[in-house]
Amino acid sequence: MRRTKDYLETRESQILDMINTRRSVSVQEVADAFHISPSTVRKQISALSDRGLLVKTYGGASANPVLSETSTIRHLEEKQRVARLARKQIHDDEVILIGAGSTTNILASLLHDANRLTVVTNSVIVAAETMKNPHIDTRICGGIVRSKTGGVFGMQAVKFLEEVHGDKVFISPDSISVEYGVGDFNAMVSFSQL
Repeated sequence: MRRTKDYLETRESQILDMINTRRSVSVQEVADAFHISPSTVRKQISALSDRGLLVKTYGGASANPVLSETSTIRHLEEKQRVARLARKQIHDDEVILIGAGSTTNILASLLHDANRLTVVTNSVIVAAETMKNPHIDTRICGGIVRSKTGGVFGMQAVKFLEEVHGDKVFISPDSISVEYGVGDFNAMVSFSQL
């Protein structure tokens, strides 16, 4: 029996909810809960993992820690879509600057398959995520860590970032102005933006 796209998307969403609630599940647990075959579960887990929505484990899946921490983010689906589009712009042998923010945290979680990449960041969350990939050289600035976003700011961060040059920059500011540049509600954070 062929399932409709809406049915499959609903089941996919329910599987994600199950994984995010339990933190990790086995293929068999998902198969039993949804009355589907283990091979179907493995296919769905692979598809969800490829989109950065969960982490594949041996015999199952676990919640993506970056997304779990950001589950209360407004417009999460749109931010995930933006992050996936941004991921397509990143190529091997590049130096990428990634700023602090919910969308850029999601982008960092999508770099699991990157190869020969240098990531420079002012975010402890981005750094923690990119460090998981041994093929990424992760560099982070020093400074004051903002607990709300994991962003690092202050004069030490500014001096570090003044010396950095990259192929591409991905930021998630509160505002962008032709006249004033990148902005944040916190003036010191604005000054330290990538």
